[in-house]
Amino acid sequence: MIRYAILEAPSNLGLRSTGVENSPTTLLELGLGRRLSARCAGRVEVPTYNFVRDPQTRMLNPENIADYAVTLADALEPIFEQGEFPVVLGGDCSILLGSLLALRRRGRYGLVFLDGHSDFWTPEEEGHGEAASMDLALVTGRGPSVVTNLEGKRPLVQVEDVIAVGMRDNEAARVPFASMRANAGAFCRPRPTPCVPQGAVVVPQGTLPDCPAQLHGAGGV
Repeated sequence: MIRYAILEAPSNLGLRSTGVENSPTTLLELGLGRRLSARCAGRVEVPTYNFVRDPQTRMLNPENIADYAVTLADALEPIFEQGEFPVVLGGDCSILLGSLLALRRRGRYGLVFLDGHSDFWTPEEEGHGEAASMDLALVTGRGPSVVTNLEGKRPLVQVEDVIAVGMRDNEAARVPFASMRANAGAFCRPRPTPCVPQGAVVVPQGTLPDCPAQLHGAGGV
């Protein structure tokens, strides 16, 4: 029987203060923990938000995001050691770095990336410097070293071990998809629509990375 452990990661370092930092509390108040019969494994508190875009990386909060990823990975270690299934509640999508760092310490893992956006922008392409729009690029090793080479483990996941699910077919998604294809082509299973986003590689139903995989899910996108 799977034993779940919920870890709260209310970070908005990769986005802004829009309420996303309240998501863990809201989900728990709505009974997520009870429904999963999950143990509460604690909460990883967030450093102070810096609204000034870093001139070198062109990102918001790159150092704090890197530090938070390491702290989050450390908090996941005892969950793995106890044989539990971690459920990390964010927070914005930049928490993906800490979750995958924890797995990368243990070997090679895949990623099932469930999101309405590709999140494959680079700091040069993303106009606001928000890591929440770059997280898939960052974990596959594309971007500034401060957030891509955590503990010297770049990349946190191999691009061929990624399946991206649920991208919207809109113009804003096309540039990251093209970038994906140019950079070895992350596997994508787009939402079934009349027009498949440019550059998407359709994966047959039931195909998964050939290694253990993490699920990243973003709500409200």
